[in-house]
Amino acid sequence: MPESPSDHVDESSTEAEPEFYYAVLNLPKTATDHEIRDRYRQLSMLFHPDRQRSKEIEATAVKRFLEIQKAYEILSDPITRQAYDLFGLEGVKLLSPRQAWEGLSPDEIKSELVRRRMETEQVRLQRYVDSKGQFTVTIAAVPKEEPETNRWYADVWNRVRNIRPVSFGMKHVLSVPVTERTRVILTGSSSLQNEGGDARSAIFGRGLQGTVRHQYSPRLNFQASTSMLNLRNMRLRSKYHDEDNEADIQIFFSPALVNAFYLQGHQLMYWVPPTTTTVSRRLFPGRNVWGRLTMSTLPLLPQFRFDLTSFYQFDLAREDDEDTEQHVESRLPSRTGLEAGIAFWDIGVELDGLLPALVGQLGLHFQESGIRVKTGLNLGLVTRKITLGAAWSGETAAGSNNIGVDVGVGTDGVVLNLDMTYFNQRFYLPIVIALDLDEKAAFWTTVIPTVVLVLSHHFILKPRRRKARIEFFRQARRELREAKSDIVRQAEETRLLLKETAQRHTDAETSVDGLVIADARYGPTETDDALEGLTIDVTVPLQALVSKSQLYIPGRRSKAGLQGFFDPVPSAPKSLRVRYTFRGRPHYAEIPDYMPVVLPLEGE
Repeated sequence: MPESPSDHVDESSTEAEPEFYYAVLNLPKTATDHEIRDRYRQLSMLFHPDRQRSKEIEATAVKRFLEIQKAYEILSDPITRQAYDLFGLEGVKLLSPRQAWEGLSPDEIKSELVRRRMETEQVRLQRYVDSKGQFTVTIAAVPKEEPETNRWYADVWNRVRNIRPVSFGMKHVLSVPVTERTRVILTGSSSLQNEGGDARSAIFGRGLQGTVRHQYSPRLNFQASTSMLNLRNMRLRSKYHDEDNEADIQIFFSPALVNAFYLQGHQLMYWVPPTTTTVSRRLFPGRNVWGRLTMSTLPLLPQFRFDLTSFYQFDLAREDDEDTEQHVESRLPSRTGLEAGIAFWDIGVELDGLLPALVGQLGLHFQESGIRVKTGLNLGLVTRKITLGAAWSGETAAGSNNIGVDVGVGTDGVVLNLDMTYFNQRFYLPIVIALDLDEKAAFWTTVIPTVVLVLSHHFILKPRRRKARIEFFRQARRELREAKSDIVRQAEETRLLLKETAQRHTDAETSVDGLVIADARYGPTETDDALEGLTIDVTVPLQALVSKSQLYIPGRRSKAGLQGFFDPVPSAPKSLRVRYTFRGRPHYAEIPDYMPVVLPLEGE
């Protein structure tokens, strides 16, 4: 692949100055392409090292010659010049990879450069200070009185006019590195609860917590937290993990957690620091099935929970012998964005004091489109609840932006939760629809977000996937012309070398009415307009492999390694499509890349 200007840009203090390369060529920013090319020829001839007769000035001439070369390389290309005019050398570096910008208009290039620069600046700032915020507003949409009629719109209007905020919460986390292994974290929070609507009954809360986190090794870390408003309250936590085991221990220290009990009329005091211990272990070697035990000691009754959890990657377009994990990460964009991802499930038993409950969840994360869907279940003696949720996340250079919705329906009511994260700032909006199990409210609260999700996927996400597919194949065609030109040339030369052998086999097979390859194409399994020009003609190489009216190619490996073949679209599932004649009759076969080829097909 040819180098881009950003691959060898020297960020010295002088060259990083605005318009430096215009100064090198002694041209204004309004210079035309012709003027840039003309000045480059003049100066490159003047400072060319081979034209210098004095050894004393040769080093200076080389330096000036390289500056002229880089100036011309950046300013002669309209895309790199636009990036340089906007943000200097930093803008040129934002163009990597250079091929991705082909075909974009100047306005599109400017918009994308501005976006990338904002993300780069965000990442740069986060290297020093990691700032995260969370804003929570709980809203009640519970009618204070029953509507006069049973019509659905009366119920909706009754809920809308009774909407009221009942609590506010804000939390901000500031994380600053002290050393390579140690960070100091400050967490500030404030809350306001006002369920009655009366200012005199409002409950205010605030807190400031300081944490020191130290990473002893890649597997073990330790952190200590304390309330900055009450230094007597402290929490210690340590986490360990390796490939097959995980452990998490938390201990809380607080003078307020002192309990009393009576023995023969005397009050006795005791104090046991509450501890939460979680231990996880992989249950089967090489499989992602884990057992997790959580034990929590509270001042009164302990809590226990045991879970079985598992996750695995799936790819509906995967070839049999391909590595699933690698293929998901580097596969071509699918039409729907729902063909590859991670599936997970979790089932467990929870004991809160003397009340047992069965808990579980099942979910799918489609990595291509960023869609996550899950359902959860909690069945206890007192409460029963089911949760349905969906979210979408978009990856950026500065992190992950997220928008999601979930609905909880159970004996404790109906709650709709809206959740959005943007540049590490989370906005959380729980809406209480009903305080008990209301079937009508549960139905509409579930249906409306589902309809919105389906419409969003159809009108927003699918067009994004279509655009990503077109760009993927455009890049593949560009690489065939540029980066893989030598591979294409070698394959064509190999086919020329095999042409005489293939012709002899064709003549021999024709004389006995045997196997003759009429046309053979190797390329992506999918067929649409975006794939035009990405299949290669392998008729000659296949005919050269025919022997005694049979063609056999072993499976369990890609056919891209055959003589005269090459891979036109890496990471895309490929197939071999063959039209052939046998015993005077035409036939057609389509064979996936990793499957063996046996022609003629059985029964022909």
